[in-house]
Amino acid sequence: MDKVDPSDFQPSTQNINGSAGGVIILTPESDTKQVYMVIPPSLAIPIVFLPGVMGSNLRMTKSRQEKLKRKDNRAWRPDDAGDTLVRRHDDPDIRQLNFDPDETEVEYYEWTADGKRFDATQLALSRSR
Repeated sequence: MDKVDPSDFQPSTQNINGSAGGVIILTPESDTKQVYMVIPPSLAIPIVFLPGVMGSNLRMTKSRQEKLKRKDNRAWRPDDAGDTLVRRHDDPDIRQLNFDPDETEVEYYEWTADGKRFDATQLALSRSR
């Protein structure tokens, strides 16, 4: 791409329904100058950081554990630096699967309200390593 001049950019607007839009002006065929329009993403996934708060341990369902091919059921274990460091390079789609609220629960030691979906014994196994 050649050097882009700021005048090559057409401003985008936000329509009433929230979608992006803009005004395009027709020019003669001899005008071959490219015009660029920056369109914001259609969906934003908010990430909230609370400084000083590490949060609770989270465990994932058995089905999510199988889908991600994980040996343990850890969705989030902030006190385990090894587990946290390994996950720092996970792709966004893997992070979304890890933190899906329908597929995770707060880990209350070895107790779970839904033993069919969550395996509480994984906690004991992970501590013995």
